[in-house]
Amino acid sequence: MMEQFFDFAARKPEEMPLKESVFVAFDFETTGLYPAVHSIVEVGAVKFTLQEELGRFQSLVNPGVEIPQEAIKIHGIEDFMVQNQPYLGEILPRFLDFLTDSVLVGHNIGFDISFLDKALSGASLPLLGNFGIDTRTLAKRVFQGFPGFSLDRLTRQLNLPTGNSHRALDDAIACKNLFCYTIPLIPRWEALTLGELIKFSNTKLR
Repeated sequence: MMEQFFDFAARKPEEMPLKESVFVAFDFETTGLYPAVHSIVEVGAVKFTLQEELGRFQSLVNPGVEIPQEAIKIHGIEDFMVQNQPYLGEILPRFLDFLTDSVLVGHNIGFDISFLDKALSGASLPLLGNFGIDTRTLAKRVFQGFPGFSLDRLTRQLNLPTGNSHRALDDAIACKNLFCYTIPLIPRWEALTLGELIKFSNTKLR
């Protein structure tokens, strides 16, 4: 592990071979769709390489406001479940430590990045400069012709473990499983660098 991080620091991140990269698939459950007015209620993440899982991060979050019924219908997280949970600012330092020196992976990753950006700005912290991969746009390149590209639909079509859909950690694990399943289907994937994968996946973080 120490050698792996030494190599990461010695080269530009985008030049890293995928086999040597460390990834974190992450997901947020929220009170709504818009970071300007809505808040995070659950954080889930899994750290991994293409060879093994390295760790997990999960926490419910007290958003400081009532959770709308429309959101509860999606993720099932109710007010009583978060009332004694930490506020986002309390877990943010630990979550940022978990993300250190990793490539971020998310399904429709721009959504989650927008909420993370809001949290960082609210804490007067700089936005993250990590590279990222969107498994949704990656899947669109690899599985052309599929009838749908939601995370739940893709995992079911590919017979991947689904877990509890629309809960943060389970969705992060599903995203990681989709990513690891998809990469070997890319031509010459063994020789791909991180920068080449980002370009291939057509990922846009912001």
